[in-house]
Amino acid sequence: MLPRPPGRQPSPARVGAVGRLYLNHKWRVPIDDVAGGLVSQEDADAQGDEGDKALSAGPQVTLTLPMFNRNQGGIAAATATRAQLAAQFRASLASADAGAQALISRITALQAESETADRAAAAATQIAAQTSTALRQGALDAQTGVNLQTAAGDRQREAITLRDQLLTARLSLNTMLGIGLPAIIAAPLEPPL
Repeated sequence: MLPRPPGRQPSPARVGAVGRLYLNHKWRVPIDDVAGGLVSQEDADAQGDEGDKALSAGPQVTLTLPMFNRNQGGIAAATATRAQLAAQFRASLASADAGAQALISRITALQAESETADRAAAAATQIAAQTSTALRQGALDAQTGVNLQTAAGDRQREAITLRDQLLTARLSLNTMLGIGLPAIIAAPLEPPL
């Protein structure tokens, strides 16, 4: 028989439940042994678990079950992320639209400048051709003839530069809008069998 610690009595609820067990199953154990065991168990409970002194090492996993809070945190984070992505998409779309509008305006201006430069280059080329004839006839001095031919070359280079800028702007706009690029074909969701 275990001695009962002085001053400690088992709780009535525990002794009552254990006593009923003994009577129902016709166990023949002295009640003092059971009561002493219960008191020592209560003392162990009061002192703490044996695992309090145990150390653990290695990976630890913590699971949070969304069913208790209905995953409100996850839903709020997903909603905020979706809202942020939508705002970024709208800003990117507005930026692309502004860029395309600016390119269209630049193309219009370059088109007008290029046409003017082409007309000026054609006129300068015609004057340079007449200069050659005037030089042969002696109606024009050599310095003036060279200056007119140089001016014709400058006008042609200017027309070529403007045409190049115009073509580059058109190419940039086509690339921005995806004109001339191959279509994107979505991959099937399920792999073929």
